[in-house]
Amino acid sequence: MTCGALPDSLSANTGRSEYLPDTVLKLKRLWNTSFSNDLDVMLCPTCGAWFEWHDETAWTGSGNGDSETLKRLPPEAWVVLERLLHGDVGDGFAVLEAARTHLSDDLRSRALGRMNDSTFETMLPALVERFITTPYDLENLALYGLLRRVETREPLRARYLALVGASTHPLPARAKYLVELCEAEARKQR
Repeated sequence: MTCGALPDSLSANTGRSEYLPDTVLKLKRLWNTSFSNDLDVMLCPTCGAWFEWHDETAWTGSGNGDSETLKRLPPEAWVVLERLLHGDVGDGFAVLEAARTHLSDDLRSRALGRMNDSTFETMLPALVERFITTPYDLENLALYGLLRRVETREPLRARYLALVGASTHPLPARAKYLVELCEAEARKQR
């Protein structure tokens, strides 16, 4: 097994010449092949285990606080990732709740951002509901960034406007602003 010797969680202070074991290089990277400052998901080619990998720069000036971390994801997270990335979302509300439960904030944002347009459209009611009902925090800001996709894609824009218009919840400022952006874009395209 490729990942069998890896513990559930690893970290290395790369700014002080520590490195993750060479076994990590045998894992298949799904999003980023450059091993640069980023977040990625890695897959064991032998057993199918999923890992969350972070390369973090400390921005302290010296570089000696830079680090890499690798975390083995539980099988529940694998299921959510596979559903989001392969478009098998079915009930978008259930998938979004599972993503909120089983994925880190960073990984959830990245996976949602990598959905194709068809999957995104299926997830749109759940994303809009969460966006409207989430307080002003980092999740709300991440959802705003994700939902900006609707602005320039007419079918998604129309659906967003319909969902927001049908909502019984008061619209937070970011949701109102996105409505304004969508309406301005629609006027430009007439």
